[in-house]
Amino acid sequence: MRWVLRPITQLEHGLRAVGKGVVAAHVPPQQGPSEVRTLLTSFNRMSDAVADSARRQRALIDDTSHQLRNPLMAMRLRMDMLAGSLPDEARDTYASMVAQAGRLQVLLDGMRALAVADAAATELAAHPATPAACDASATVLERIDFWLPAAAARDVTLVDRVPAEPIPLLCADTDLEQIVDVLIDNAIKYAPGSTVTVTVTARWPSGRGRVTVADDGVGVPPGELPHLTERFRRGNHDLSGSGLGLAIAERLVTNNGGRLILETVTPHGLSVAAELPVGERPTSPPADSAPAGTPANGGRGSGLPGFSRSGGADTMPTIWLPRSQRRRARRRDDPARATTPGAAS
Repeated sequence: MRWVLRPITQLEHGLRAVGKGVVAAHVPPQQGPSEVRTLLTSFNRMSDAVADSARRQRALIDDTSHQLRNPLMAMRLRMDMLAGSLPDEARDTYASMVAQAGRLQVLLDGMRALAVADAAATELAAHPATPAACDASATVLERIDFWLPAAAARDVTLVDRVPAEPIPLLCADTDLEQIVDVLIDNAIKYAPGSTVTVTVTARWPSGRGRVTVADDGVGVPPGELPHLTERFRRGNHDLSGSGLGLAIAERLVTNNGGRLILETVTPHGLSVAAELPVGERPTSPPADSAPAGTPANGGRGSGLPGFSRSGGADTMPTIWLPRSQRRRARRRDDPARATTPGAAS
């Protein structure tokens, strides 16, 4: 019985390895009766074929997007050279061609980003890596600052509800930046003239944290929510885009052991949350034992190394101001900044 069942057990382990994405998972084929040996040999061939097919598919997407980028850029340059010599009756057609060329560029970039995310998912499933922690508060604030000009161009008010203390999410900072960029970009693009609120929260007992981007725009019908993360799905075909943004964000979130949550907002609007594992809660040193220059209020700089932020935690919404106005506001709130030479820098 052991002679018969041992290769079956190894076959089960091999099937699980293929399901996890292990490349070319093999089992020893010289075990058990002849029927079982034939089955093991067929499994090894199937494993090689699956691995080769997945590799070729990723390579095809990556090579196609890379090879099409050069002729597309050359065509775009020639179109730009023709802009000054067009007759009036051809300008509408020219503008449409430029828009379609731009959409192709966005589509190719999205396909390549999605191929990279899929390859990373397979690699993580086969060889789980030690999760890296990043400060979600610092990363999200940085991305909000980056998207301020685009929000102003679309008459969108960006509001942050980001705590002062660091929120260590078990996610690479580059992945979190891409996720936040997709969520804010979609909110600005599809909800012009609205208020977009970006929230960072952590539920320490359950070990989960969330970065939520919610708008009070027109929203989407509830029946459309399950389809928003489908590839090439676009909510508004009148706007430029590839329809791959939320698909890429979902892949990056699931790669890091999380999930993407889409909900409608009452009375109208859309909320998209990236829920990710959260690390250990940062501990603040006692106020009387904190070294000089260390915030004693548990703010940023007391938990994760490399981060500093003055002021205590503020749970009230904060409307982001331009950089110069924020510096002036900090000087007014902190007399030491206003009187100490070089403090404003």
